[in-house]
Amino acid sequence: MGGLVKDFFGINANFYAMGILSFLAFILIILRIPELNQSVLERKEEKKTTCQMMLKSKTIQAVFVIRFATAFCRGTVLVFFPVLAHNVLHLSSSTIGMVMSAYILLTGILQRPFGKLADRFNRVAMVVCGSFITIVAICMLGLTDNLSQVIALSLCLAIGGGISIPAMTAITIEHGKAMKYGMGMLMGIFYLAVALGLATGPVLNGLIFDRIGLEASFFCGGAILFVGTAIFCFLVIIPAIPDVRYS
Repeated sequence: MGGLVKDFFGINANFYAMGILSFLAFILIILRIPELNQSVLERKEEKKTTCQMMLKSKTIQAVFVIRFATAFCRGTVLVFFPVLAHNVLHLSSSTIGMVMSAYILLTGILQRPFGKLADRFNRVAMVVCGSFITIVAICMLGLTDNLSQVIALSLCLAIGGGISIPAMTAITIEHGKAMKYGMGMLMGIFYLAVALGLATGPVLNGLIFDRIGLEASFFCGGAILFVGTAIFCFLVIIPAIPDVRYS
């Protein structure tokens, strides 16, 4: 949508559209999301925990690291793929927008089927498998020279995220329930890792882009995810809570 709006109405129209859509979302939240009764919250049997206590868990550390690395890659793709597509492949804004939309939409669509698989199969294996697909795809993305390759690699990136993200979330929630952590704080830590990854990916790879080149930015994203996956595997092999299952 952003590419089409830019081509027809100019780049400023994208920001106006985002403002309008954000305001509509704000109105829908006020009107449609029910307020949770405070008495329901008070009945929950959750231990009073701090962020430091949660981060002592090897499982939470593992998920934090892999979620950070995954978001680092995602931030790299979201920022530098348009640069690659425009400056190297000379694609139009509409084409770039459609490829990006297809990648993000497919990643979301795949959450449901792979989420069901995460309830039945080994979640650690799913995280490793999805991360491996993402590593290969993001490294190859810097070497592409035509639209067909871009579409194929975007599909691989979506599949990689579709496999790994539901498994990461399932590991986090199951561990939180077993330890009776507060779900609000647990999800806060989970999305803190996402925010840090999305924030640091473009900055670090921007420096690499300026000093070395665009291809190196994609290789850096793949390297960060490779290291994150290795740390994740090491931490979950030594679980802090022996009775928490990962499959």
